Amino acid sequence: MGRAGRWTVTVVVLAAVASGCEVKTGSGRDVGHSMGWQKVELPIAAEAQRSVQLVGLLPPSGPFPWLAVGTVTLPQRASTLGIWQSTDAVRWTTRFEGSPGRFVAHGAARQGDRLVVVGEERGGTDTGRAAVWLAEGGGDPVRVRLTPAVEGGSNGSMTGVTGEEGGGGAGFLARGRVDGNVALWRSPDGRQWQRLAGAEQAVNGGEGSSAVAALLSTTDGPLVIGRSGAEAAAWYAEGDQWHRATFAGNPAEGHPATLVRTPDGFLIAGYERTGDRAHPTIWSSTDGRDWLASTSAFDLPIKPTWDTFGIAVRAVAPSGSGWIASGGGPAAEV
Repeated sequence: MGRAGRWTVTVVVLAAVASGCEVKTGSGRDVGHSMGWQKVELPIAAEAQRSVQLVGLLPPSGPFPWLAVGTVTLPQRASTLGIWQSTDAVRWTTRFEGSPGRFVAHGAARQGDRLVVVGEERGGTDTGRAAVWLAEGGGDPVRVRLTPAVEGGSNGSMTGVTGEEGGGGAGFLARGRVDGNVALWRSPDGRQWQRLAGAEQAVNGGEGSSAVAALLSTTDGPLVIGRSGAEAAAWYAEGDQWHRATFAGNPAEGHPATLVRTPDGFLIAGYERTGDRAHPTIWSSTDGRDWLASTSAFDLPIKPTWDTFGIAVRAVAPSGSGWIASGGGPAAEV
């Protein structure tokens, strides 16, 4: 931002447009109308040894346009926050590029006129501190000052953030790790943050290491999904008390990846491993406390367990009265 000249980064944003042509599989089965994907470009300043890694593509919110958020990697191992904006997701302009530092973005979320970007400020080779940027009212983002208690250690990182919606009230939830353990944060406005100590105790209290894949706001508080040790797991709040949910079947086979709200409750998507084979699957729950698996939800082949790229469902989003799931691999794209 403010530098003379520019070059473009390609293959970072794909804009979908309906092509209107029918597509058939090799067996002649009609799979409906195709979507044509158009490769678009992001402008960045013309300087050697620069690259961009996007972590968020956020749709318009009220009068505010599309935003693409990521890390701009600079020479001399420096990096900074980069934000681009567009009115149509095709033509992009640079909205903000921070001063050179060691910040690496890992996630972004917006709610109303607020944009929150989370990540880490890297120190030495294996150290870093959780970091947050906040933009309000369409203005430039500013670095949020986090207290040592919120940062919580000499080696921490916020790896994802989501905007709370619905009955859970306005605000943001973030996940990450501090000194090797799962860390969870909550903020009413993106500026004031606190650790969710009860949730962290529940998530980190099992046998083996834990990992959080996604979280979501509910009327009772955040709903958290991931793995505890070698098992699929979810945790929910009842007031100030946190509990671990139950999974039907063998939770050791489950690998949750994403979590969404449905008209009837909640849905987790990911994959299951059975012996030396694996397949994509979903889990559903009306209250976040008890989960049932549906192993026949996706028309994808069962693949070897080492080929998780080919069978994992990574994201689910609403589409009209149904849902769109993304995942699969070279042999079976969703």
